[in-house]
Amino acid sequence: MLHQRQYMRVHWSGAAIALISDVQYRDRSDGATSLDAVLAEFSTCCLPSRRRWRALELMTKLDDIAGFVAMVPLHRRFVEQPMFPDLENLYERLGLQKHSGRLEFDHGAATRQGRKNIMGR
Repeated sequence: MLHQRQYMRVHWSGAAIALISDVQYRDRSDGATSLDAVLAEFSTCCLPSRRRWRALELMTKLDDIAGFVAMVPLHRRFVEQPMFPDLENLYERLGLQKHSGRLEFDHGAATRQGRKNIMGR
């Protein structure tokens, strides 16, 4: 990242990985857990710490806390092979539609609940 000045790609890829993993945690646990809950548990068990967590170590620990694997495959796909995650299907599922290069909400009931769950409302 530092040598190739890939700050934006790394930042937005990380945000995309967080969104994908949050939806996977919620789906696979039938709403019993989320990225928020997993990070809170990580904070309780492992922070503060002088340890430097490598990305794969952190993602493995988060999956261990969640009780199933979601982050590690995302690491393999989008960190080890640096390509940006395709979010089109996830956007559609969450009721987000592209119009003129912008994302807009689809206010249909079928997608509204998933967004509300993620946003905490």
